Amino acid sequence: MVNTRIRPLRPVVITTFTAFVTAILLAQSVHSQDLLWQKRYGGIYNDDGFAVATVTDGFVLAGSTYSFGSGDFDLYVVRLDTTGEVLWSKTFGDTLGDYGYDIETTASGGFILAGSTMKDGLTNVFVVCTDYTGQELWRKSFGGAGSDEGRAIRRTQDGGFIICGTSSSSGAGYSDLYLLKINAAGDSLWARTYGGAGGESGMSVHEAGDGSLIAVGSSGSFGEGYSSMYAVHTSANGDSLWATTYG
Repeated sequence: MVNTRIRPLRPVVITTFTAFVTAILLAQSVHSQDLLWQKRYGGIYNDDGFAVATVTDGFVLAGSTYSFGSGDFDLYVVRLDTTGEVLWSKTFGDTLGDYGYDIETTASGGFILAGSTMKDGLTNVFVVCTDYTGQELWRKSFGGAGSDEGRAIRRTQDGGFIICGTSSSSGAGYSDLYLLKINAAGDSLWARTYGGAGGESGMSVHEAGDGSLIAVGSSGSFGEGYSSMYAVHTSANGDSLWATTYG
């Protein structure tokens, strides 16, 4: 069968940040930095890198690929050693568009990815959990009557994960910042939205030492301009403690 995909050629380009860290630690007075290596990963179609996690003996990259996989875009994971050589790569997805936006390590030494998957013309939050070798352990999708996507995932102190993204399935406006809490098996524990009558989006989340959560994205409902930086602080259960805008 002839492959009829026609896309601009745009492989992933990843440049290590190790040189920058070394320059800061060893020569703070030196303003230049040495490049240790840079390499490209992907095939002949569009492949994008969105996140990187570090492990003791290298790195693992997360993104999306149109060059490999089941069809359209698929989640793309590339495992590297410390010199940037590929140890393994994996794709996850179905025949429609699947995108990987963030990656986190698991307590068992594997990896968990968050992104989006197409279903019935809408996007759902897509989560894939693998072991250390990239073998899939489970996959889950979460969503409602609108489009939902996961942009960030972080491990929490209780062994589960918190996902931050954007939801148009529920909330106060066109779209809202979205937090989704899951356990280690991928079961949903709770989901909350935050925003106003306009459009909000969520891009990153972290857990504080006391178990509370802080998420950041953008707001079209609050602030002084067309959109503003939007920060939301919640309890461990997702109850809003405060929200504010900057910009």
